[in-house]
Amino acid sequence: MLGIRSFGAMQSLELAAYDFLLRSRPDKGQDDRFLLIEIDALDRQNEDGKDRFSKATITDETYEELFQKLSKSNPVAIGLDVYRDVEVDSSKHKVFKDYLLQDEKNLFVVCKVIAPEYKDIGDPPPIEVADKSHRLGFSDFVSDYHGGNEIIRRQLIEMEPPSNLVFDQQPTNKRPCIAERAFSFQIALHYLKEIRNIDLKPEKIDISSNNKGVYSFNNSDDGEVALHRLKNFSSGYEGIDAGGYQLLLNYRTSDGSPENFITRIPLRRFLTGESDGLIGNLENKIVLIGITDPDAGDLWATPYDYEKRTPGIIIQAQMISQLLDAAEGKRPILWALEDWQADLWIWGCFTIGCITVWIFHSRWQLLGVQIILVGVLFISCVVVFNRLGGWLPFVPFALALTTPAVVSILTLTQPKSRSKSELPPSKS
Repeated sequence: MLGIRSFGAMQSLELAAYDFLLRSRPDKGQDDRFLLIEIDALDRQNEDGKDRFSKATITDETYEELFQKLSKSNPVAIGLDVYRDVEVDSSKHKVFKDYLLQDEKNLFVVCKVIAPEYKDIGDPPPIEVADKSHRLGFSDFVSDYHGGNEIIRRQLIEMEPPSNLVFDQQPTNKRPCIAERAFSFQIALHYLKEIRNIDLKPEKIDISSNNKGVYSFNNSDDGEVALHRLKNFSSGYEGIDAGGYQLLLNYRTSDGSPENFITRIPLRRFLTGESDGLIGNLENKIVLIGITDPDAGDLWATPYDYEKRTPGIIIQAQMISQLLDAAEGKRPILWALEDWQADLWIWGCFTIGCITVWIFHSRWQLLGVQIILVGVLFISCVVVFNRLGGWLPFVPFALALTTPAVVSILTLTQPKSRSKSELPPSKS
């Protein structure tokens, strides 16, 4: 059993069981700390004929109009999840330019880190923010491949920046992405500091020291809340690349969907004021701006539906939400068993299985006891996951528990061969 796990042979089954645990949880409802201003297909089609939207993003005229309105609303943080590599003309778009340039502003922007192993040169940050690391976050996700789908189960909050050698692959007229922290992590830290006075401890760890340091939030009410860091072997994960600082993503759902947990307003409706009565006061809220048009290609599968694609900006909101809830003691950061801990559980389940074989000799008794034990194990996994946020890998535990009984039952059902002395005498 342990050998099979070490080769990753059961990872697909274990991840499927993990997804079932996620889907079995009750809804948490909408998160009222957010507003998503989404750039949907209608926005990008430029129905009003003002040449407002280009193929990839929105024009600076629209950004200026948008940030003029946001500047009057005083949100605690604004997250712009749209790649930009063109400098803003301050003579025409002063408000937007000021938001990008001034250090004290609450605007956070994205860039994509160079990944030479995938022949990806990344996406550079806005020119005005290229050297402002405290307002710059990478947009990169880590995903699991399943049936051709990229499923987001993990959250990468920090990574070691690329080397200067890698930077040489960047076009000379563009600044490379130097972000060490994720877009979602930067926004969450800013919100917690400004609104809840909650700090990250320690302020920085050495990411290059493989899987050693652990972050925590110093919540005065709940003590320190650890950000449980994934390792290469963590519960159902068997030898994954756990580089950087990775967490399990604790999704929040409303009406059974991870897409419905946040208030969403199309950009055109926000600019015209049609939605002012719906969104209310934005003070002390997080405003996210991102593209949800499927044609933009920023779509990802989730454990809730392998076929349906969720926009990347929704995934970013999920990641911010889980960090805020964890720091405020509302939802735990999900944790997984380390390799040696899972091995102990497997040996324990195997021992229990052997004891049942030793006590019960009837195959029907064995079968009944095994059904009860597997049911207790499954309920335990569900309770630990829902109540404590712990992921216990059900599949290897169940196999270790039932293997001795299966072998015994198969042995008991085999017909016994008769010895030569037991054969009837032959007729002469």
